[in-house]
This record gives sequence, structure tokens and C-alpha cells, in this order.
Amino acid sequence: IIALIPGHIFWKNRDLIFLGCNNQLADYLGYSHPHEIIGKTDYDICLSPGEADLIRQRDLYVLDSGEAVENEQEFTFGSDKHYFVTSRAPIRSPIGEI
Repeated sequence: IIALIPGHIFWKNRDLIFLGCNNQLADYLGYSHPHEIIGKTDYDICLSPGEADLIRQRDLYVLDSGEAVENEQEFTFGSDKHYFVTSRAPIRSPIGEI
């Protein structure tokens, strides 16, 4: 299902390091395969430092609060502006740990 969803899907660990993504996000970021994002951070994927800081702040909110955030508007800071509607949700273990 993740491979077929037209949106950008990714997941990170608690240190905000990418553990995976779908083909659509890999392609958008200029990677030929999703496995190329594994081990990278927002700072590694050609985002401006300010943009990476904002994304990390929003990710940390979800990790710290345990609450999902839906339909949050985001945009890229570069000259080629893109607007996104983003949803974030914590992934929990069978015992409820994030």
C-alpha cells in the first residue's frame, strides 16, 4: 500500500533518522531508490537548515506528545517553493511505546 500511495511517506526513529520512505518521496528528493534515504537526517536531504529545523521541531512534538497532527501546512524555503499538507503520527510498539 505504501508503495502505491501517491503521497510522500516516510518514517524515522526517535533520533529523527530516516528508516525508510516510499518511491514517491525518494523520487521527489532525487534518489533512485527508497533505501538510499535510510540513515539520513533532514539536514542530509538538501533542505535548508531553517527548513530542517522546522520539520524536526514538528516531528519532535509528535514524538514527545504521542499525538498525531493532521493536515498541517508546510512549504519549502528554496526558490522553487512547494506547499504540502502534512500529517504526522507516532508509530507504537505492541506495548504502546513510540
